[in-house]
Amino acid sequence: MKVILKIIFITNLLICSTLAELHPSDDRKAKGPNSPKFLDAVGRLSVTKSTGATNYCGASLVGFTADRKSRIVVTSAHCLKADNISWKTTTKSGKVIERKIVKVLEHETLSDYAILLLDDYVEPSDVAPLIIDYEGRSSVQQMVGSELNGKAYVAGYSADRELGQGGKILTYDDSIESIGTCSNVDGRCPVGGSTRGATTYDGASGGAVVVTYEDDLNEVNTGIQHVYVGPIKGGLSNDFSSSNGANGSNNTIFTCYERFSKQLFKHLSEYNGFVEGIEY
Repeated sequence: MKVILKIIFITNLLICSTLAELHPSDDRKAKGPNSPKFLDAVGRLSVTKSTGATNYCGASLVGFTADRKSRIVVTSAHCLKADNISWKTTTKSGKVIERKIVKVLEHETLSDYAILLLDDYVEPSDVAPLIIDYEGRSSVQQMVGSELNGKAYVAGYSADRELGQGGKILTYDDSIESIGTCSNVDGRCPVGGSTRGATTYDGASGGAVVVTYEDDLNEVNTGIQHVYVGPIKGGLSNDFSSSNGANGSNNTIFTCYERFSKQLFKHLSEYNGFVEGIEY
């Protein structure tokens, strides 16, 4: 009995120590069995150099609809620093899905986005792709506004030791104060999207900003929508650091989907196929 109590005490002490190291404004959650299923679409991108060194980013499976297979993922252009790249996600059920990146279909450095082609399709029964709002053409502000009353999520593979475990697991923030477009007047936001109150650390680049809302006005994508509004660029500023030196921010910026929706439509049509009722 004493041994069991001692183990419980040590375990609780370790948990409390880990939580104590979190920054006071860090309200992220680690992906787990109780997390939203649509987060399965936010996979980890492994970028391996010729030296054998590997860097990690996020990349999201996207499509015209959530019920059709896809082989297109979107990430940040600055993540592509090697030729050997793969995408991997572990679903809520524990199934591991892994694909090779066979082609960079599109990338743009200033707006910092890249559209990548997987070597094979991912079936929606395994991972449902996040959709782009090609039907409603609602702005991000409208998605989270009073009309649609959407909820925003920011998810990435943050490299902090405390919760992200050095970028090994997906962490997400669903208690965001505001989300919308940002001005580039001072040159700090060329990517078009900003959040207030969304915590990320180094390594979260390429991860997803998602808005979930219900819309019955669409002809194709009806009901509850999980809309991809862009890949994470990084923090607008370095607000704090983790115990292993990863820089963190409570104001994350992202590349707004409007910067690449036309290009993405072309590639989704070519590789995933047209969907009647959705057009650009």
